[in-house]
Amino acid sequence: MKPASTTRNRRNLWPSFLTAIVIAVVLCPAWTGNAQVSSSTGAAQPNYLTPISAKFSPDGARLYVVCEDDDSVLAVDPKTQRVVNKVKVGHKPKDLAVSPDGKILYVSNEWSDTVSIIDTATFQVQKTLPTGWGPRGLTTDKGGKILYVANSIGNDVSVLDLASGTELKRLMALRSPHYVQLSRDGRHVYVSNVLAHLESADESPVSELMVIETQKQTVAERILIPGVLEMRHIAEAPGPQGG
Repeated sequence: MKPASTTRNRRNLWPSFLTAIVIAVVLCPAWTGNAQVSSSTGAAQPNYLTPISAKFSPDGARLYVVCEDDDSVLAVDPKTQRVVNKVKVGHKPKDLAVSPDGKILYVSNEWSDTVSIIDTATFQVQKTLPTGWGPRGLTTDKGGKILYVANSIGNDVSVLDLASGTELKRLMALRSPHYVQLSRDGRHVYVSNVLAHLESADESPVSELMVIETQKQTVAERILIPGVLEMRHIAEAPGPQGG
């Protein structure tokens, strides 16, 4: 049998414990869907925008920003630093590509498995194209006729014909392709796979950079990079200077 003093002491802890729970509930507002609800007023608070990706228009007059938690894309005037347009897209947008002429935006919606096509003049969604599972990075070819979309969950790349809106093929990637970059000469599209080869615990990871030949729309090369666990953004080095 436990001493009475010990039992009384434990019982005396309950008021403090319950008070702590009440304080925690007051300080940590409940979440309803994507909206944050205030416990004091019960009014829904605005969602966080959570900007995750941004690109300039070809003329530099607009900065387009993908807002992941708001399912939207913003158009920002760099001179005034103000939002001049906003449009809703699919669920959990991740990245965008701008057409070579600057007239169209292509936005990958990871949780909707789609790409939203936005007219930059009206800033409205004109069309939605299906992709593979979990689309993230994307780019057009140099002529703006083909769209390459990395499907992070499907482990492949969708090749979409923009004139017809149809998927021409899917190219097998490695593990979780995320980022996509068109070469300056337009001959290749590079795709980085975030998850590496892991053969065994005592061997270093090996990441893969996928190289797509745009003329044939086929995988031209798979470049293995040892010692890299997560390969993310891609950048092309400047060309040689002078004659």
